[in-house]
Amino acid sequence: MSIETIISNPQVSLLYHPESRIVHHEFRQFVFGNQFRTILMTGVDTMRARGACKLLSDDRGNSSLSQDDQVWANDVWIPAAKAAGFKYWALVMPANVIGHMNVEKWAAMSRADGVAAMAFSEPEAAMAWLEAQGEPPAAASADSGAPHENS
Repeated sequence: MSIETIISNPQVSLLYHPESRIVHHEFRQFVFGNQFRTILMTGVDTMRARGACKLLSDDRGNSSLSQDDQVWANDVWIPAAKAAGFKYWALVMPANVIGHMNVEKWAAMSRADGVAAMAFSEPEAAMAWLEAQGEPPAAASADSGAPHENS
């Protein structure tokens, strides 16, 4: 299976999986401000350009978001991602307890907004779940399943 690297540096990577049409970012350390926003908006651009609707957010190295980044993500990124076709979101939990709670909050908010979102402890399980999802989701899939996978 081929993987295209869109962005790669010591802090973050943004990948695209063409066979499954999954956009995949990995935060290897705490990322905030312009770097956080650039990776997310480049992911939106990739979704739009490639006709992708699935995102794997590997947040194991990240922590909680700053208030400014939370407001930006809610007001700018989520609407832009949805306009680009965002339908499925697999989130890999950070080790940090505050970050863990933050991911749970974003998953719940996204499900309430019509995005099928699930939290996972390992990226392999998150990828498998995304690969199993159809396009587009059935109306009930946004709130189907448990909000958190325990592995």
